[in-house]
Amino acid sequence: FNEIENIEPYLGFGLGYYTSTYKSVHNAQVVNGGYVYGVNIDNAVGYNAKIGVNFMPRSKFQVITEFTYTYHKPDYSYTFESPSPLKINDKIDLSNTGFKMFFVFEL
Repeated sequence: FNEIENIEPYLGFGLGYYTSTYKSVHNAQVVNGGYVYGVNIDNAVGYNAKIGVNFMPRSKFQVITEFTYTYHKPDYSYTFESPSPLKINDKIDLSNTGFKMFFVFEL
């Protein structure tokens, strides 16, 4: 990229602690003839990576594009009752990707 002026690529890696406030204590749902209740998503550590390009980094007007991927699979538990209660523990995939475009005006 040294030969291309006014383009500045970047790469980043991160570690994050994600908290969940989702809990279902009441209001059972019927799934496959049984009741599902007590749903809980645990807090967990997630990882992310991003790659981006800053177009015209030293000018008054900049365009920045960025692609981000977050890997996040916390523990997920619920109770399934049909006819007797059975506690289920599993992982839920909350991983996601994102694309951002920024327009920066420097004063």
